[in-house]
Amino acid sequence: MNYLQLCTEYKRRAGLVLTRVRRLRNRTVHRALTYERSAPQLGMAANEVLDAAYEVLGLWLTPKQEVWQSMANARAYYYKQVDAWTKQKGNR
Repeated sequence: MNYLQLCTEYKRRAGLVLTRVRRLRNRTVHRALTYERSAPQLGMAANEVLDAAYEVLGLWLTPKQEVWQSMANARAYYYKQVDAWTKQKGNR
C-alpha cells in the first residue's frame, strides 16, 4: 500500500466514524435514549479522530487567521498533495 492509498483509507475510516457519531447523536436525541450500548466504543473512536484532527490542524493554525481559513488551507494542501502523488505514480 502506498502513501496515497494509506491516506485515502484513513480519510474513509474517519468519515465512517463521524457518520456513526452523527447517527448515534440523532438516535439518542430523537428517541430520548439515556444510554446506548455502542456509545462508549464510538466515543473512543470519535476521540481518536478529533485528536488526530487537532494534531494536524495545529500545523495550519496561524494567529491572525480564522480557524475555518486554516482548515480550508489544510484541505487545499491535501488535494494538492493527492494530485501530485497521483501524477507521480502515473495513475492519470
